[in-house]
Amino acid sequence: MTIQEIIESINYCLECDNDSIPTTQEDLQTIKEALEKQIPKKPILKEYGFFGPYPFCSWCDNALINTQNDSWHKEKFCPNCGQALDWSEQNG
Repeated sequence: MTIQEIIESINYCLECDNDSIPTTQEDLQTIKEALEKQIPKKPILKEYGFFGPYPFCSWCDNALINTQNDSWHKEKFCPNCGQALDWSEQNG
């Protein structure tokens, strides 16, 4: 089962609001959000002060500014919320 299929299953359980499910709705929501963060999402480029466009996390809107040895260092996950990041080029 893929992460997306698990998320869809959880969405179904959340919609049913069935008390026979051996966990709470809040637990399911937390699990769903954690799983969603494991699906890599592209950072959003936005203006950042005088420095021009910078990448921001699409989940928490945290600026993804991290330099290492004076060059960009692309983290695999947002250091603020843990969202998996997809730095691949967009096909357009």
